[in-house]
Amino acid sequence: MPDDLPLPQGLNALLQLAAPLLSAASQLRTVPQHPNPAGLRAALIESVKRFERQAQARGLPQEHMLAARYILCSFIDECASSTPWGGSGAWSSQSLLVHFHNESWGGEKVFQLLGKLAENVAAQRPLLELLQVVLALGFEGRYRVLDNGRAQLDSVAERLASLLREQSGPPLRELSPQWRGRCPARGSV
Repeated sequence: MPDDLPLPQGLNALLQLAAPLLSAASQLRTVPQHPNPAGLRAALIESVKRFERQAQARGLPQEHMLAARYILCSFIDECASSTPWGGSGAWSSQSLLVHFHNESWGGEKVFQLLGKLAENVAAQRPLLELLQVVLALGFEGRYRVLDNGRAQLDSVAERLASLLREQSGPPLRELSPQWRGRCPARGSV
């Protein structure tokens, strides 16, 4: 997606900008073989850099962009590492998280970040919504290797959804509050 394309309205800006990376990560899991993992990694690095440029151009807070980048890199790395061509350490030794953050424990730190962000839902909502989407797309992190990890992760995801619902307020009564129909002129029907 070129840097200057308009983004669809409705989603928070981080989700809008992250959509191409979220889509790419989700598709990685379905690719049993990849002819050029190094080329894929280079393309993903460029996509992450594009995300950064777009976030900066939209005026998003630097700390939101950095946290979102950390979450996205962790998710992409987990997706790639779960494939036959990226498993057995082949991807993790050259992961996006190592490239951008010089770290390799995203599966743990993402959930620490979630705990910190949940302390101020109103200010951190865009990042919490990004985390909600990443969890819905299958990010497991540290829960992947824990006994009963799936149930624990489901509980985390439900608590996050509950936090976001509580902070949202009541749903809109109308599908489009600004919409008003035209009344037909007398005798025109």
